[in-house]
Amino acid sequence: RYQEGLAAAESGITLAASAASLPPASGAELRLRAGDNGWRAGQYPLAQHHLQTGLELALAANEQRLVARIRYCWGITVAYHDRDYARAEGLVREALALWAALADPQGEALANNLLGLFCYDQARWEEGLAFQQQHLAQCRLVGDRINESNALNNLGNLYTKLGWPEKAAAHFQATIDLRQTTGTLDGTGFLGLGNAQRVMGQFAAAARNYDRAQDLFLSRNWLYTLSFLHLSQACLDFARGDYQAALEAVKLAEGNRQQHGGVAAAQILTWRGWILLLLGEPAGAHQALTAAETQHRQSGDQSLLLFTQTGLARLAQDSAAAGTARLILAQLAAQGTDGLDYPGLVYWTCYNLLQPHNPDEASACLATAHAWLSAAAGRLSKPDLQATFLTQLPCHALIQEQFAR
Repeated sequence: RYQEGLAAAESGITLAASAASLPPASGAELRLRAGDNGWRAGQYPLAQHHLQTGLELALAANEQRLVARIRYCWGITVAYHDRDYARAEGLVREALALWAALADPQGEALANNLLGLFCYDQARWEEGLAFQQQHLAQCRLVGDRINESNALNNLGNLYTKLGWPEKAAAHFQATIDLRQTTGTLDGTGFLGLGNAQRVMGQFAAAARNYDRAQDLFLSRNWLYTLSFLHLSQACLDFARGDYQAALEAVKLAEGNRQQHGGVAAAQILTWRGWILLLLGEPAGAHQALTAAETQHRQSGDQSLLLFTQTGLARLAQDSAAAGTARLILAQLAAQGTDGLDYPGLVYWTCYNLLQPHNPDEASACLATAHAWLSAAAGRLSKPDLQATFLTQLPCHALIQEQFAR
């Protein structure tokens, strides 16, 4: 009930102003409450006004704990409203340094978590992993089991992006188990577990966990999460080769995003474009992928930009497309496959784009694709998981078959 919290804090500020007797530290506390409730209620500019005033009061009173909390909260608003991650990270690092100086592990845990989330948003997976591991250790140090479950969930998301789906699944299962014991079970652990299972080719298990996630999201009225869920369902249908069902799921994700927020529009556009491409609707695919490419350039998400450009190259199917394929392969060699949902599809597309123009280059691309598949399967501990990974996704099976020939 963040709007009510904001109103209550502002009433306190008004009363204190009329009495003119409130100590600076108490005024800073009220401003922090107003700012914290304000951003949660979606009123970012108002929240920033309260936080700036609160910071001035806290500094005047030399209340370092309040200064740290206000900088932390301000960092949230700067990242998620202003989209200025560099400035936001600076604010949160200042809060982290203060909490470390004050020997406050709970504060340090908060800051490390937020810095890890910033890294995740910017596709800095390895850095994010280090922050979340610190977050987990600090939560365990102080016995904060609720935030420990959040750290486990965040680590699961990062391991998925880093191409370690089995590790990710273990972290999501640990999240679910811990939240069951603390009475805080929600759908995020099931959504993450479903995503990890989807990447491993365990489609039936993934679908079951998406259903469980949806039930829990709806029971809590977490409507903003539905766009993430429906996009994950679209990716599952896409992986199974059911492109019509994938398109319907993307439409649900778009509708939920427009109503309740959630997943970035550019992600939806990328998947809409690829799905329309494979449904044989080039005009719609080109429109969606072109719009997505512009937005990914602005956000700096190199993994989704690469996937989007691969779709555009496949649409072009001309001599220039082979050149684009070479650029994509060079980028893959430089940045790796971290964060790509379907690296095999990117390699397979590049192989097909190069084949008519330079069979030797195409063969080299196919060999690289096969080497990537073997390495990715090798990260999974069980032979049956490795076999599922190699054969379940259509593009993976095609790479295996073509390489064997």
